[in-house]
Amino acid sequence: MDEERRVLFGKYEMGRLLGKGTFAKVYYGKEITGGGESVAIKVINKDQVLKRQGMMEQIKREISIMKLVRHPNIVELKEVMATKTKIFFVMEFVRGGELFDKVSKGKLHEDASRRYFHQLISAVDFCHSRGVSHRDLKPENLLLDESGDLKISDFGLSSCRSRSSTTDCSTRSAERRLTWRRRADFEFPPWFSPESRRLVSKLLVVDPDRRISVAEIMRTPWLRENFNPPPLAFEIDDREETEPPVSPKSFNAFEFISSMSSGFDLSSLFQSERKVQSVFTSRSSATEIMEKIETVTKEMDMNVKTTKDFRVKVEGKAEGRKGRLSMTAEVFEVAPEMSVVEFCKSAGDTLEYNRFYEEVRPALNDIVWSWHGDNSAVNQTPDGHGTVNNATL
Repeated sequence: MDEERRVLFGKYEMGRLLGKGTFAKVYYGKEITGGGESVAIKVINKDQVLKRQGMMEQIKREISIMKLVRHPNIVELKEVMATKTKIFFVMEFVRGGELFDKVSKGKLHEDASRRYFHQLISAVDFCHSRGVSHRDLKPENLLLDESGDLKISDFGLSSCRSRSSTTDCSTRSAERRLTWRRRADFEFPPWFSPESRRLVSKLLVVDPDRRISVAEIMRTPWLRENFNPPPLAFEIDDREETEPPVSPKSFNAFEFISSMSSGFDLSSLFQSERKVQSVFTSRSSATEIMEKIETVTKEMDMNVKTTKDFRVKVEGKAEGRKGRLSMTAEVFEVAPEMSVVEFCKSAGDTLEYNRFYEEVRPALNDIVWSWHGDNSAVNQTPDGHGTVNNATL
């Protein structure tokens, strides 16, 4: 990271180094706009990732999994961005350090331990409901926020299975191969209560088929004492969606920018199937873009409907080879004074969509900075010098 360039995509001011590993550095960051929220920004060198076999797949998996597991006791991945040389994970900033530091100072009171275990098992149960296994739970990966609440971090070694599957076959089979080839010898400190001893004994059973399940853990009397599960992320989201948006969604620029760089395409993470789509960047405001698309498509004799979430839904009036052609244009904000617009076919014939695209493209020229895939999009950026709002490309 260039020490003189401390503003990332016009959205985050990057500060002190929080830590570093083999392939990444983590910086303290702060939102420039909005409420000035603190964040942690993990910066990954793309060249190092490409040189290490399996690292690309690991990053894909981590992003995909963290999108699935939004929970009050899991560190939130806010967004992923990229330049041609670096990948940026913008994450929730957790101020309280590691649970390991707290444990290493001496024994915890049983009520404090129970509270942490409440939060841990709630988050783990939520992960399992999404088909996700963390696979590296340890005190170093359990963080504490300023309120003393637990936050699970580091999903780099996690795995994800189909929701229709009831077991993670690779993990289960590996554990069975090791069963009774290893031993779980342990002793309890004298201050452990009988109820906590019983629970820990069931947790440390070597055979995974005999080990206590998460559902059984949640029914134990020791855990049920003063247990108040937190509201889940999707319940919070449902309440938030009742409020109309006042600005376009922030575009996850990772797919857009990284696809311009050879050898690192993560597009499969951001679409469930191959979509027929066209993308362009614009320096016009979201409102101007919406108005222009609406005017142009109406002049092309299409049915047009704009929505409050900065989408334009367009449908042909005539029946085509595969029904009526319909598509959606959605405006995303990448950075101040820069937006990305995605046209995506919703229904109809692809050939008819391509004809529509060839007709609409020149009609939008006065609001288009660059169509995705043009050479200018690869070699030029908003300031014209290979940078996007001080983020080095």
